[in-house]
Amino acid sequence: MSPSKPDPPLTNLSAYCDRIPGARRNARTHPSTLTRWCTSGVKLRDGSRLRLRAVRVGSRWMTTETWFNEFVVALTAAHVAPAPAAGPRTPTERLKASRAADAELRSRGM
Repeated sequence: MSPSKPDPPLTNLSAYCDRIPGARRNARTHPSTLTRWCTSGVKLRDGSRLRLRAVRVGSRWMTTETWFNEFVVALTAAHVAPAPAAGPRTPTERLKASRAADAELRSRGM
């Protein structure tokens, strides 16, 4: 039997507040911000939500170093990725797509 990897230690969310710069100079991120990231998540460009993985222990939310780092990496990657195409298609693009779909259906005998 191989030795199992030890579980990472759980840490209170307030321990991570100093690692994220606040919105104002010399401010720290409030613990309620991290709690919101656990419960509601952060809305991403594609409309999905990214949540900080955490567990509830008594009256406190706790996370691990690994979970926190995964959240930061995923959040950074989501905001670095190119934005989805903006706006609806133009009338010309819609007409071309409609004609192409019509031609495809006719070629299949539908």
